Amino acid sequence: MIDRIEYNVEHAVDYVERAVSDTKKAVKYQSKAVTKRLIIIIIILLLLLLLLLLL
Repeated sequence: MIDRIEYNVEHAVDYVERAVSDTKKAVKYQSKAVTKRLIIIIIILLLLLLLLLLL
């Protein structure tokens, strides 16, 4: 019985460590996504401005 509890605790530690790693990756991906979104918005605005200047 105690061996089973110890086994579960060890696995819980592994799961938490992996969750921390996955969360750090998710934060990095989210940050990159925001940056890409801003770049796309700026490009679209510049294209619209160029289109207005040509008309």
